[in-house]
Amino acid sequence: MTLLAAKKLSASVALLALAVAPLLVGGTGRSSPPGVSVLLRSHNPSLTAYLAGATSEQGVTPIPLQRSVRLDGSLRAAPTLPLHLAANPLGTVWSANRSVNGVSLATGAYSALDTDIALPSEVPWRIARTYNSRQSSGGYQGNNWFQCSQPEIVMYWEVDSETKDEDDLLYIVLGADRYIECKRYADDSNEFAAVNGAAGGVLLTEGSPDVYTYTDQWGYQFAFFGFDTADNRANGQFWNASSPDGDVAYVGDATSASTAVSDGYWSHGGIKYAWDSSDRRYSYSYDGNDRLEQVKAETKSGGTWASPTGLQTRATVDYEYYGSSESHGVEGDLKLVTITTPLSDSGVSSVRKKYYR
Repeated sequence: MTLLAAKKLSASVALLALAVAPLLVGGTGRSSPPGVSVLLRSHNPSLTAYLAGATSEQGVTPIPLQRSVRLDGSLRAAPTLPLHLAANPLGTVWSANRSVNGVSLATGAYSALDTDIALPSEVPWRIARTYNSRQSSGGYQGNNWFQCSQPEIVMYWEVDSETKDEDDLLYIVLGADRYIECKRYADDSNEFAAVNGAAGGVLLTEGSPDVYTYTDQWGYQFAFFGFDTADNRANGQFWNASSPDGDVAYVGDATSASTAVSDGYWSHGGIKYAWDSSDRRYSYSYDGNDRLEQVKAETKSGGTWASPTGLQTRATVDYEYYGSSESHGVEGDLKLVTITTPLSDSGVSSVRKKYYR
């Protein structure tokens, strides 16, 4: 390349950067001027502070440097659900390795993502776990762990829960170390815009219960129950995920929110039954301390799920936890994960075990 050609290319890149920059920066997250489409919106009060409390079921509280996206809109920590969160249309800007053996150089936190069951489907239902050493939680997946198949929402009210203020924030917590936040668009609005590097928005549909639906930039939708479910058993919990083609993965019931609450969740707030879009059922069971003990993925050859026939187990994951007087862990720590996958040979299974110390 000649020096003249290089200078022309450099000038073209500079002009492109100037053209894109106004679309990437959204100021404080206030409404955009008419005719201006903002890809990146920032919200200064939550840039350096996680304002909401712990999630209601798994009790996790990530820190600001653990957003799923960076402030430039690039992806930092991917969700296990098929969400398309990152607002940056140009792709990842920073690609340097920021962790050593799982320890983040920015936070000093050890983080882990382990996937236990991942079966193919248009809208999959993945059984996966994340860990975050920068918190102290005692959720049903074990101390400081988060079961990613049950993401949660938690609300930060600028004034109070009776007032819809434009600075209210809805946090979507996708793991022990990953989340995004969405800011209410205006006073008295039921719409929220993703901020601080995330794309998409949330619409609140009021009812019994309320439903908050996040739509990503690919048209996938993810619905969460509001904070008024029957007996409060599923407040802020995940309901369903749907693709633009209409394929749905869901908890409890695909169409009725109230039925999904009663049929899909145990009274202590853990998932009971979920389905992926290939009609596999995922059954969750818990021990006497309400800790997740097993998830089983099954298919049926006939009947309905209320009365199935020809049940076949496709995969099973079992969890064990430390007791009060065991070595190598404190009570409630995750101890052993056993994944069993039946193979094509009759009576033969693949069994994998992972111990935690």
